[in-house]
Amino acid sequence: MRRAWIAVLFTLLIYSGARFFNGNAMQTSLFAMFPSQTQTVALDIALQHASSIFEHDLVVVIESEQKQRALSAAQLFVELEGTLEGIRLIDAQQHIELFKQLSSYRQQLLIQQDVDLINSGNSSELTLQTLKRLYSPAGMVGSSLELDPWLTFERFLLQRINDQNFNYQNGYLLGNQDGKTQVFIQLELLNSAYSSDSIDDISVLESVLAELEQKFDVDVYRAGAGFHSTSAMQLATTEISVIGGGALLMIIVIVLWLFAHPKPLFMTTLSIFSGVLLGLSVTLLWFGEIHVMSLVMGSSLIGLSFDYAFHYLSYQNSVVSPVERATVGQKLRPALLLGMFSSVIAYSCLFFANLPVLNQMAVFSVFGLFGALATVLLIYPQFSPLNDQTRTIRLANNLSQFAVQVFKPKLLFVVVTGYLLLAAFAVMVGHTNDDVRILQSPDARLVAEEAYIQHLLNRQSGSDWVITIGKNAEQVAQHEELLIAQLDNLIIQHKLTAYTAATQWIPSQERQLANWHSYQALLAQQAELLALKVGMSSVPSGVPYDPMGQLEALPLVSKLTGQLDDGRYFSLLLLQGLTGEFDEGLLLQDQYYLNYVNDIGLMLGEYRRNVTQLLAIAIVSVMFAMSIYFGFKNLLRLMISPLLAVMIAAALPAAFGLPLTLFNVLGLFLIFGIGIDYSIFLLCHGRSAHTILAVFIAGLSSLLSFGLMALSSNYAISSFGLTVGLGILSSWLVAPLVFVKEKDDV
Repeated sequence: MRRAWIAVLFTLLIYSGARFFNGNAMQTSLFAMFPSQTQTVALDIALQHASSIFEHDLVVVIESEQKQRALSAAQLFVELEGTLEGIRLIDAQQHIELFKQLSSYRQQLLIQQDVDLINSGNSSELTLQTLKRLYSPAGMVGSSLELDPWLTFERFLLQRINDQNFNYQNGYLLGNQDGKTQVFIQLELLNSAYSSDSIDDISVLESVLAELEQKFDVDVYRAGAGFHSTSAMQLATTEISVIGGGALLMIIVIVLWLFAHPKPLFMTTLSIFSGVLLGLSVTLLWFGEIHVMSLVMGSSLIGLSFDYAFHYLSYQNSVVSPVERATVGQKLRPALLLGMFSSVIAYSCLFFANLPVLNQMAVFSVFGLFGALATVLLIYPQFSPLNDQTRTIRLANNLSQFAVQVFKPKLLFVVVTGYLLLAAFAVMVGHTNDDVRILQSPDARLVAEEAYIQHLLNRQSGSDWVITIGKNAEQVAQHEELLIAQLDNLIIQHKLTAYTAATQWIPSQERQLANWHSYQALLAQQAELLALKVGMSSVPSGVPYDPMGQLEALPLVSKLTGQLDDGRYFSLLLLQGLTGEFDEGLLLQDQYYLNYVNDIGLMLGEYRRNVTQLLAIAIVSVMFAMSIYFGFKNLLRLMISPLLAVMIAAALPAAFGLPLTLFNVLGLFLIFGIGIDYSIFLLCHGRSAHTILAVFIAGLSSLLSFGLMALSSNYAISSFGLTVGLGILSSWLVAPLVFVKEKDDV
């Protein structure tokens, strides 16, 4: 059996290593945490497509008071950027290519104001605008006059790219605001912004930008999801190194001090590694991938596997009799199995939550605990006890005597009363927070830089979308255009800043044909007059009508549109700078408004309530299972400590004004699992010095491992750590009050 378990672990190590080496095992996207089928079709589409629309876009702005210095820095940047394989420069030539493709359809691309002038018989206004432009200092070149005599195509482009305050020079888009010159450089990530390859490329890009700032004394500003994902990864790496590394170092010091030998440290590490390996491998086999949040939280949940190792090591190295040493596994097996079984029941309830990340956590935790305990029961017996156990035995006896003297059962009444009063106060003042943005900890510098770029471009970000669904692409486009007419009124009323839609660039065929007919009317009304006044060699003429399709130089349209599995088509429209509530009365029957930040927040709130119900079910299920083994007489004492720990962990943060989140509730699962473990071992071995020692070490290590998570800059992780830390501290202190005088071997 032992050899078979070693073979299983070796096989799983090869499998999981190969999956991670191929780069298709880890999922980091925030939206991958949520189910594919949500409350509405519109929200489901947004979760699948909206998050990736601008995911690959990067913007870099180089700013200086000296124009030439900014241009020189931009030139060097372009040369250095060419060495990055995963980042592509979108230069002026690509914009020119887009303009060329659109120019072929110029007579069917008109802004609504021009159409209204033509259809109302006021087309002479367009001729007058051409004459003013022709004799202005800017003038018009001959080719422009020939292709776009009434500047209708130019106005179409300017209205969409909104760069009237910018100009192209030496292949760069230049701005001049606040007495400084800005060079705007657009970049595109060839891979996902959350992939390791892109993060590596952006890290190199950041070093290039830092070099430019120092060499040319310019200011550099960045915007794009890639910069945020790289910053988040660097922050996470730092926190893992500082918080995780610090906790691990202190645990190593404690274990080495207690046992005065590296063997127990190796054994503890081996059991935890086995648990993580089995949990990770089964999750990959079950789901095909694992979300980074499932990996972090799942690893935390199986952190109570520390207890299994410490109970075994404490027993093995705290007894003197060789006979007792030889029967450690047999002696502890019932309590170890009961502890694991109770935790498995609790964590399995997470599998019934309709949330992929929680389902992965359930599988990871359940199999992780099994893997850790299997190593303790199958591999640990092969390790001989330490030769010199004097320190361990002395400490175990001292702790046992201290516990009997200090932890008086009469204090339990005082503790329970205090907990109930605190819980009552927390219920009165407590509140919840389900905002999805608590899952992120954005870099303040990047947020400020992004806001400045939006200021320069006179744009605002937004998370408000309108989804249009129809039986074919033409119907979708027509319905979206009807909505756009309403949105233009909102812009006039200053209730909306702008919007981004596919039909801004590729109108419906109905609109294209109507525009083309309007242009033909303009030719009939004004062509000869314009040719006469300007002195053109030939009269402007029309081009044949040619319906537009997808343009290779315009990938934004393909990102905003698509086809559903049921054959219907959809289009996404992004609202920017929306003030107040959106009037959904403006929408047609197959149009849906959503703010995915708010909608996901509502989802998180629903999951928080569902997980709270699952926690209650888990507690009742464990109570039922434990009553079968221990009987109802011991059930109350068994549950006092974990229930009080859950109570205080939920109540104390609320009493201090901190909100209750989904991650606080997830922490309660871990607290209950650890608390029930302490209770089971103390109920089975309450008088044994080795049990007091094991609970002491396990509690201290858990406090270090999870309590330090409260120092994380990520609110979700810090709230999880704070909740778990408080709960573990409670279990650590309350459990001895209940069981310290319990007889051995119940």
